[in-house]
Amino acid sequence: MTIKRIASSFAFFILIILSILNEWICGIAVTLLIFGGLVEFFNLVEKKGIPIYKYFGTAVGIIIPLSILFRFELTKNWELLFIVLALVFLFLLQFTRRDNSQSIFGISTTLFGILYVSGFSVLLLKLGFYLTGEVC
Repeated sequence: MTIKRIASSFAFFILIILSILNEWICGIAVTLLIFGGLVEFFNLVEKKGIPIYKYFGTAVGIIIPLSILFRFELTKNWELLFIVLALVFLFLLQFTRRDNSQSIFGISTTLFGILYVSGFSVLLLKLGFYLTGEVC
């Protein structure tokens, strides 16, 4: 048990050092962490019986760090438009469901997951860019 902990700690230490030295490794590592966090969050919420849009939430949550990593120009000035479009798409997805009894919980929980997991984790990506000397 101790050997596994030491090995995993060493592997994560190497990943952190490589992330500081290379922005692509940092971007991929943060994106994978966001993906894992979103899957875990949406699975936990789904077990509580709240009808969520986990595939949509995971896709939007992954698009956020990838747009920063690839320096997609619309994110610099159009972040609010992206959020509004995601919200409108969530409302359109709600129209396809037959049961609308918990619609506010599903929409709000999906948005919360996107903002909580992906939105805050993107700060790690921006910190990685700052440490490598890149400006995002």
